[in-house]
Parts: sequence; C-alpha cells; structure tokens
Amino acid sequence: METKNSKSAEKYQALNFDPTGKTILDVWCNTGYFPIRFCQNWAKFVYGIDVDLPWGAGMEVIKLAKWYAEHYWITNIDFQIHSVFDKLDYLPELDAITCTSTFHYFREKQPQFFKICYELLKEWGELIREWWLPEKTKLYSRGVDEMPCYFPSEEALTAIAVGFELVWKWESVNQKWDNIPRYVLHFKKI
Repeated sequence: METKNSKSAEKYQALNFDPTGKTILDVWCNTGYFPIRFCQNWAKFVYGIDVDLPWGAGMEVIKLAKWYAEHYWITNIDFQIHSVFDKLDYLPELDAITCTSTFHYFREKQPQFFKICYELLKEWGELIREWWLPEKTKLYSRGVDEMPCYFPSEEALTAIAVGFELVWKWESVNQKWDNIPRYVLHFKKI
C-alpha cells in the first residue's frame, strides 16, 4: 500500500493526528494509504479523492486504493476521481481535511484551496497539511520530477489561509530527493 520511497508510514506518524470519530477528506489520496490508516484508527468515515491524469494514472491509483480497502475489510471509506476544485456537494460537513505533498502544484489556486476547505469544514474543523516550507517564497524544482513548483513561505502561506489559524507546525519526514525541508502544519477553522 505504501508507494516506493514515499516513507508513508513515517509521514503518517508525523501527522500527529487522531482520526477517532471524525469524518475526513484526504485530498490527492493516491493509493489510499492515509485514508485506510485513518479508518484503521477509528475514523467515522473517510473520503479519498485524487485527480485523473491524461494518461489515466489517477484512475489506476483509485482502483488500487479501492482494492486495498476491500483487502483490509474497510467499509467506512469512499474513493473517487475528483479534484478538490470540482463541485464536492456530495460530501457532508467534515471534521478534518488532510493533504500531503501536493499543494505546490497549483500555484494560482492556493488561495482557492483554503476557501474550499473553509466551506467544507465544520466550525473549528482541522486542515492538516504536509509539504515543503522554504524560508522565502519562490519556484523550486522538487528534484523528483524537475517540474517547477510554487512553495510559499510560512508568512505567505498564513496570509492566504483566510479563515484559518495556524495552530502548530513541526518537521515532517523528508524524502531522498527533497531539497526543501518538509513540515506538518495544523490549521484550525476560525
């Protein structure tokens, strides 16, 4: 279930998040590692979404995520092909939204991401992000795919996180190609 070189088990621990009794959305869920672990740790229900890519990779990872859920006898989970920018009106009010390692790909839509999360979360809901956090905002190449990505600094990030308070942050688990330190950030809807 863990993607090669992703260190998913270590990253899951670094999230320092208790899913017990919560309804959660995992954005860009890939093969479902985090949603399945949330369910194994007593989440009420978990929705996992990922985007489809022109070559169909998204559909393949969702199929694999569904297979893993079935293999582990997990029924309080739903995997779908969607972008967080799609209309997600089928979702109930959420206790938490998690998103790991993907925020940097949608530079112009980062403020919109926070707005959508604000609308989907219950009052005092949690937004848990794991990503790279440079000292200064700029475009970086991740090293793994050479695609230039936009990484906002903490100051820039908190400025676009309208309606959220950054409650805490700490270092996450870096992967071998990381050239910027990763952090876990817990935001609370206010």
